[in-house]
Amino acid sequence: MAGVILLVAGGSLGVGVVIVRKRINRPNTASSERPTVALSTIVRPPADRQPTKPGDPRKIGNFKVRGLLGKGGMGAVWLCTRNGKLIAVKTLLPHNNADMWQELVSRFRREASVHIQLPHSDFLVPLVDLELNGDTPWLAIEFVDALPLNKLVVAHYPSGLPRQELLALFLGMAHALNQLHDVGIVHRDLKPSNILMATSGPKLIDFGIARPIGGTRVTSTGVFVGTPDFTAPEYVEKPQVLSAPGDIFSLASVMVFAATGATAFKGGSDAQILLAIANNEPDLSQVPDYIRDVIQRCFNKNPADRPTARELREIIARIAHA
Repeated sequence: MAGVILLVAGGSLGVGVVIVRKRINRPNTASSERPTVALSTIVRPPADRQPTKPGDPRKIGNFKVRGLLGKGGMGAVWLCTRNGKLIAVKTLLPHNNADMWQELVSRFRREASVHIQLPHSDFLVPLVDLELNGDTPWLAIEFVDALPLNKLVVAHYPSGLPRQELLALFLGMAHALNQLHDVGIVHRDLKPSNILMATSGPKLIDFGIARPIGGTRVTSTGVFVGTPDFTAPEYVEKPQVLSAPGDIFSLASVMVFAATGATAFKGGSDAQILLAIANNEPDLSQVPDYIRDVIQRCFNKNPADRPTARELREIIARIAHA
């Protein structure tokens, strides 16, 4: 596979980026760290996709656009093909405000620099190609034909996933976080919509707000970065130093949703949810006994009291084989 190297100025995840076409040798940690929880015959619908419409791009770089996988306020993800292989290509949407456009491009470049650092893994979707210097920057990643966890639970398992699936999800995400944290990356936005439930196992995606461990989370006054339902209490106050335990708290929130179909902290608004996360205990009343204690440990308000991702994967493996 032709690869890319990013030469990054201004810090390990800075925004001064030069693209050099070259083969990448990623750290291979997958073979020795595969999960040992087999997947069951759970319903695994394919990814949602929409046909292209007039005005949609027909080509992005040397990829042919076949459909739309999703679109948000700042970008879109397209189903594309190259050499007969399906690829997901993320693009920025045009913006009329020049200053905002430059900010979006800077964020996109930071996301690209994270993708370059990702290790080879069964639980992370690899980068295929990218272009950051054209009029429409894009990132191409391998296409995973699967629904995200949130849609799978809501549509097919509203009371929660069965035991085997929960353990495979928990163990897979513990592996993914361990691999990220080992290379110094905090995901920061671990949530059900960022986990694809593939037949081969869960895949963690979307590194748009990922940052280096130890970086400072500085935002504009009144601006919250992340998803309230799945954030950690130490991120409610700003600024805060980003750390691996924040991802562990988010994973606990994901697992409550996966196990029950409901969120761990309740509130009528984002502000109320954040207040509950900072001050209240999670609702674990419907979480199965076999994972309740370990999830409770991940919900410790003190980040230092949470298990590491490495410890967590060992705990879940023991539960799975008990």
